[in-house]
Amino acid sequence: MPIVLSQRHVRKSEKTLRVSIAVALALCGAGIFRLWALRAHVASLEAQIRSQKSALAGLTVGQPVSNVRAPSGTDPLAQLQQNLESATQKYHCTIEEFQASPDRVPYISAFTHDTNEPDWQQIPVHVTLQGTLASVLGAVDRLHDSDLPLEPDSIEITRDSPADQHTSVVSLRITFRVLTWTGGKA
Repeated sequence: MPIVLSQRHVRKSEKTLRVSIAVALALCGAGIFRLWALRAHVASLEAQIRSQKSALAGLTVGQPVSNVRAPSGTDPLAQLQQNLESATQKYHCTIEEFQASPDRVPYISAFTHDTNEPDWQQIPVHVTLQGTLASVLGAVDRLHDSDLPLEPDSIEITRDSPADQHTSVVSLRITFRVLTWTGGKA
């Protein structure tokens, strides 16, 4: 028995076919757009990686403590605090906390278990800076201006509040040891 379709059924079938084709084309277009967006994202990530690799390559590697010039003259903590204050003014952030132990203890590197540098001592220091991420990192970068040998223990960054639409106020807490020379030949 032959199938007889009315004109109405044919139009309805054509309409359904057109809608199906339109949906398929839209899905293909969305897939192509998604692929394009993923390629752009991958290219952006690759550019960030290249940038970070070049920044890491430019960092100087620390010297062994025996090769570091011994600071002389003023109190090392006063010198450190003065340099930190000028850096925070330059980078528009604030020092929320500056704690230093009054006691000097024998120097023991974080990378060894015994002291092989008896003429060096260390002072534990905790500093908390507050400002935008760029400003607190800029101030920390200026710590090397003090010419004091520093050995970092930890850095912790916490978001405090939004500063404006594109930045946040952060607290950066850094714990490190200031190395001081007690005598001997340097």
